[in-house]
Amino acid sequence: MSDTPNGLTTYDLQQELAEMLRTLFSETRLHHPTGSAMPPRIFVQELPVPTYDADTDQSDVPYILVRLSGGEIDDWESNSGLEKVHVELYLGVYNDRDDRSGHVELLNMIQRIKNHFGINRYIKNFYVLSPCKWVLDEEDRYPYYFGAVSLVFSAPRTIKEDPFA
Repeated sequence: MSDTPNGLTTYDLQQELAEMLRTLFSETRLHHPTGSAMPPRIFVQELPVPTYDADTDQSDVPYILVRLSGGEIDDWESNSGLEKVHVELYLGVYNDRDDRSGHVELLNMIQRIKNHFGINRYIKNFYVLSPCKWVLDEEDRYPYYFGAVSLVFSAPRTIKEDPFA
């Protein structure tokens, strides 16, 4: 059991990001291999274990995967009480159009994420820092397209108590 108050752990950051992304993309409609249109599914840390059914395509796309990739505390002796948490948002979409325009859907998703954090720098107890990096997959995986957004957050951390205070 953790001694950290609710809302202050890196797990809380991951959950808050997932919920924020569900809200941000709730009205977005992206292609699914079955021909339907839907908002991206939001997953945390890993995609679900793949299953295959010959009668239906159980593809996870479109999706956004919220992965905590690491963190750092620059100085244990500092009383700043902050650490940096590295978060990767992996994006996957399906687009089988002949003009191979799936990258446009990715660019729109990336722009929406950048716009959100450009305006709203806080997500609960966490503050997004610079830099924000993004990338598109260079491999040809038609009709699937992939990209990522890399973010760094400032997060509360445990600091040493002064026994003489």
